[in-house]
Amino acid sequence: MNLPQYISKITYHGQGRNFSTFVSRIAIGSVALSIAAIIVSYSILKGFQKEIREKLFSFGSHLIITKYDLNESYESSPVNTLSKFYYIKDFKHIEHVQRFAYKAALFKTENEVNGVLLKGVDKNFYTKKFNKNLLRGIMPLYNDTSESKLIVISQRLSERLLLDTGSSVLVYFIQNPPRYRQLKVAGIYETGLDELDDSYVISDLRMLQKVNNWPDSLAGGFELYVKNFNNLKEAENEAFERMDYDLKISNIKDKFVHIFDWIHLLDNNVLIFSIIILFVAGFNMVSTLFVLIMERTNMIGMLKAMGASNGLIRQIFVLRGLKLVGKGLLIGNVVGLFICWIQYQFHLIPLDPSSYYMNHVPIKWEWLSYLVVNLVLIAILFLVLFIPAIVISSMRPVKAIRFD
Repeated sequence: MNLPQYISKITYHGQGRNFSTFVSRIAIGSVALSIAAIIVSYSILKGFQKEIREKLFSFGSHLIITKYDLNESYESSPVNTLSKFYYIKDFKHIEHVQRFAYKAALFKTENEVNGVLLKGVDKNFYTKKFNKNLLRGIMPLYNDTSESKLIVISQRLSERLLLDTGSSVLVYFIQNPPRYRQLKVAGIYETGLDELDDSYVISDLRMLQKVNNWPDSLAGGFELYVKNFNNLKEAENEAFERMDYDLKISNIKDKFVHIFDWIHLLDNNVLIFSIIILFVAGFNMVSTLFVLIMERTNMIGMLKAMGASNGLIRQIFVLRGLKLVGKGLLIGNVVGLFICWIQYQFHLIPLDPSSYYMNHVPIKWEWLSYLVVNLVLIAILFLVLFIPAIVISSMRPVKAIRFD
């Protein structure tokens, strides 16, 4: 054990219930509260982002390939699905490719008429993501040989049109000549996203092909799911290199710009919040060290009179500060992770789905981020601890010894 560490230990070990002890506990509590607040806020932020993205991905894929034309409506020109692109299996960043088509229609019940947008899918529909949104009923298994009359509607449409699983509904397709189908509700879903729940209906791609007089080889386009959302741009470039010249590609960020802008705004809010917390923690730590220095002014004078350098004395107080930081970090991490675990397991804090797109506060575990936050806080507080060194350097031994 070196001299600064030894003096720091014997000086503050068992110091009793004095004012410096009280201030030290405040410093520990400040650091603990800071790291706990950052961990909880960051976990909630990432949970919000993950849940909202998953809801979007459950209904719309990461990448969409359609016919290259000037038509901006949902019912774009058909794409030939016999293209070799549909059968490529060795994509590096893409894990799933499926066909789809959109068709505008009117739902008519005994008392209500409502415009909807049917999304036609086939047996390759990525049900792994969509099934998380199912409230009741089933997701139909569509095949390529026969036309299915089963559909999945949103909870909002179900309440508006007084429909439930097993109910039948008449669907009119506005075209020349007009066509209609008698469909049956097989399932009810809810994403919490108004843009989807207001009008989107899952239906059979084969039915939409027949309504449009398309052969089996035509569809509205391809939907692509990437293996890692962080590699979205790389996946988009990979698909662009392999698709036919008459096709165009877009990503989900372009389709839901306002939602992803809102997600990005959450990042800025948490960053500002974290900076404020770190500033408060640093201020409290400096205040604590100033109190400790004032309480040990006589000791500082004695050490200087015996030849101790400013650097040695500074190390004594820095080591004391680091010990307080260490205790605060340990307590704060335990408290923060415990709060996150409680919310993750039991969903104690509810939310209004109409405002937040989900019914409870979500949590996502980000272990690497927690480590980075701890290291950043340690680095900042370590630098802050050297501020009181200015006071120590300016002290004269005689005045320090006489200080009362």
